[in-house]
Amino acid sequence: MPPIRVAVRLSKRKHIGIMATQRTIFSQELDALLRKEVPENVRITKFNAAQIIELIENGIYVLDERKTFDTISHLLMDKLEKKHIDVMILSSTHLPLVSNYFNSLFPLVKFVDPCHSVAKEVKKFLGYNRMLRRDGIGRLQVVASGGKDHFEQTVRLMGITEPIKRVNP
Repeated sequence: MPPIRVAVRLSKRKHIGIMATQRTIFSQELDALLRKEVPENVRITKFNAAQIIELIENGIYVLDERKTFDTISHLLMDKLEKKHIDVMILSSTHLPLVSNYFNSLFPLVKFVDPCHSVAKEVKKFLGYNRMLRRDGIGRLQVVASGGKDHFEQTVRLMGITEPIKRVNP
């Protein structure tokens, strides 16, 4: 769930952007959530981040900084400046991987990473189910539901060395 309440609290201009996959952007679930969570005086503009997510999934963002920079700039520059958006929610687990580009290109926009709210929810779930480790040390398990070989190459470029487990979707 995107951290909408956090974004509303941070926005001074009362105009928030949400970047996500095309499926999420056009989903009825997101529309229902926005109707429920967003006050009437706050505008929301949705951005289809499919092209940016593709750069991340294919590992291009690690290999070709210029292409990543140009793609993000092309997709967002005019739209963000014209709409006077001051807060953008990164509603995909992929997007924080290129947050350095967002911050460089749009220093006046606050980018909200949902990982903090997700981590809190996971911690609450683990605590409730008595699965939370007392030492606070966990382990990383990487799983892929498709394209394991290509995904593994991308993960290795990011410096992750754990084995990749294939799961069926």
